[in-house]
Amino acid sequence: MKLKTYGIHGLLEWHGIVNCGSIKMKVSFTNGTITAYGVSPATFTTKKAACQFVIEHSDEFKKGRIKLIREVDIPDEEKPAPQAAPAAKPAAPSMMAKPVEAKAEEKAEKKATEEVKVTCNDDAKDYLAEKFGVSKRSLRSRAIIDDEAEKHGVAFIWE
Repeated sequence: MKLKTYGIHGLLEWHGIVNCGSIKMKVSFTNGTITAYGVSPATFTTKKAACQFVIEHSDEFKKGRIKLIREVDIPDEEKPAPQAAPAAKPAAPSMMAKPVEAKAEEKAEKKATEEVKVTCNDDAKDYLAEKFGVSKRSLRSRAIIDDEAEKHGVAFIWE
């Protein structure tokens, strides 16, 4: 498999349609630069053989507007064959394992959460700030709000 980079010299960007017979493909050439050290063309990189075929057989490529800048051989991504699962060995007792009673207590603690109905993130932030003294500035997303609520044994019901 080959990874090919095509470029258009003299342009910083070009978003166009490349024709190859009846096939039309939209291609976005980007990241061109003009600096005091030189000019870098707008480029498009692909490893898809179909895209490479369309570009290389287009009028723009044949006329020299689009040029092949770089071509790199990369190994094909082969998926490893599924292997049979090894026979399960009996688990050795671990010195770090928690007793069954402690695990049951943790589950009971997790289930004993307070449910609070909120309509928006601001309501949830206000609740956590008033009840537990959490800084509102640290609660920047709903995921962070839910994590903080879980730490304090609260489950928000979003309406």
